Amino acid sequence: MSLLDGFRRRFAPATFITKISNICNLACPYCYWFGRDGIDARARGYPAYMAMGTIRRLYGFVAGVAVESPLSHANFIWHGGEPLCVPHEMFRQTLKLQEEYFGEINLRIDNLLQTNATLLDERWLDLIEEFHLDVGLSIDGQQQVNDLSRPDSRGDGSYERIARAIELLRARRLKFGVYVTVGRARDLVEAVDELMSIGVDRAGFHCHLNLLSNRDALESESLAMAAEFSRLMRVIRERKILFIESTISGIRRQFCRSAKGTCSIGEKRCHNFITVMPNGDLELCENLVACHYPETSLGMNLVRDRVDYRTLTEKMEARVRDIDSRQAPNVSCSKCEYGDVCGGGCMALRWDGEAFSENVHCSVYKSLFREVESELEGLLDESPSVQSVHVGSAEG
Repeated sequence: MSLLDGFRRRFAPATFITKISNICNLACPYCYWFGRDGIDARARGYPAYMAMGTIRRLYGFVAGVAVESPLSHANFIWHGGEPLCVPHEMFRQTLKLQEEYFGEINLRIDNLLQTNATLLDERWLDLIEEFHLDVGLSIDGQQQVNDLSRPDSRGDGSYERIARAIELLRARRLKFGVYVTVGRARDLVEAVDELMSIGVDRAGFHCHLNLLSNRDALESESLAMAAEFSRLMRVIRERKILFIESTISGIRRQFCRSAKGTCSIGEKRCHNFITVMPNGDLELCENLVACHYPETSLGMNLVRDRVDYRTLTEKMEARVRDIDSRQAPNVSCSKCEYGDVCGGGCMALRWDGEAFSENVHCSVYKSLFREVESELEGLLDESPSVQSVHVGSAEG
């Protein structure tokens, strides 16, 4: 079997992180796309919204892939910017077009709306319900923490608007999950209690310790964060609640022995996610885009180029070879007792500007694994149904 054939076998399901909007109404200081001042250079050169012609080319490409390859399942993650900044009718037409392109082929389509939720209202809920969208929304736990880390452009907090959106989603019995960014050690049990009090029953906690530039501060914070995650696991076990979905990358497939997800994290391939930029440029996973790895671009544009499956896989294969060639020789994952658990973690957190070296979260990985291993295994032993517990770290 050729390398390309092997690559094709792995290229399913495909996830398209579709940046339909290049506008956002929040000014989160940790956002890689806009940054604190909302005028990041990467964002400046793109159109405000993805054009309908670009969306048609994307759908046509995916439909063609389904015919030419073993692809049986495609995921569209509607992203930005803030996707709800797109005019409502335009977004509705975007989703309605899927019937035209995929209605008569054997391809399962899932849609996830990744939103800050502050613009969610009854009209958007109608659209979510009509097209069966899953919803992922961001809220950083306690109100005082969220309002500092997720302010709007005027500096006002977003917590109350997000809580209202959660209330609306629950009233319609619509499926949603929340993503919590954890940049510093803090009371995560309190965060869970507060989230549960406003109706959240599914959440992912994402470490974002690279917000700390000082290495000594990173080491100290990693130990404190590991202890806090361990306490959180212990409380979940004692209360017998099914809540946490993620914390540190890759641990589910090791500790929970579950099937791999769409992300090839820790496998040095990073091929399952394709980022579609607002102008139709195709790039690798947006986490690699975020860390400024220089070879994320696939050199292809949906509008300008005739994009076909073979050419795309060849381009992605070339990027995989480039990633392999840039591995730093001093990375000690193979000797680490938890090397098989995290596989080095997300490649984006290993890029140091020149090579893929030790993950910026390595110290917190090790500390956390030592702290939570017994708690997590005990949780799974007591409740086999808790297979949704996923410990992972991402740039979310």
